[in-house]
Amino acid sequence: MKIRSRQTILVLFGALLCVGTAPAQELRGLEILQKVEQNFTAINDFIVDLEVDVNMDRLRMPRMKATMYFKQADKLHFDAPEFAMIPRDGVFLNPRLLRERYDVVLAGEESIASVRVHKLQLAAKEVSARVRQMYVFVDPSNWTIVKMEMAPFPGRVVMFDFVHERQKGDFWMPTRLVASFSTAEPDTTAPLPELAQEVSPRYNEMRGPLRSGSITIVYSRYRINVGLSDDIFSTKNKEK
Repeated sequence: MKIRSRQTILVLFGALLCVGTAPAQELRGLEILQKVEQNFTAINDFIVDLEVDVNMDRLRMPRMKATMYFKQADKLHFDAPEFAMIPRDGVFLNPRLLRERYDVVLAGEESIASVRVHKLQLAAKEVSARVRQMYVFVDPSNWTIVKMEMAPFPGRVVMFDFVHERQKGDFWMPTRLVASFSTAEPDTTAPLPELAQEVSPRYNEMRGPLRSGSITIVYSRYRINVGLSDDIFSTKNKEK
């Protein structure tokens, strides 16, 4: 009886541990994303110059230049008309929006360029989200996002690789972004198969022509907390 009782206690104890693991992992993932967000709490606005190289199948464009203006909360403006074709969500990644729009779970750790990083899995809170699921990789040495992986719909894989550098005022800001776009043939094993299961209701809207290739963006000359006027982000100004 004593042996059986001990076995029962051990089984119950193990079950309790298993029940407690998921919430703990979820909390840990949220804490990591909050640390990333803290990098931007002291930033009210900034201006940065951009240089963009597009290298996509069946699409060749000259190098583009633009200036990006940002102001809390989530106001963006670009002064180059040709820059409209570049996905703005990828040019500046606001961690606050990730936290607000996605549920986050710590999915483990991986090594990127010999750096041990946290791997987070994000699932959209709203069914209508353009991207239902994604992986986000965070460098704990400076709490920056170094990589993102997503499959917005079956057969399409998008990856973002970031380089961050410390700017004046002790802010870690992106200085280089490489966005890679690839397609997976139906008879092959596609990357991120578990992410490709989730299809947004906006599937047809997002597909467009399926091209593979990359877009490289270089950021330079950050001007942080300069007191930008709201007029810069007005609808009338965006239409110019």
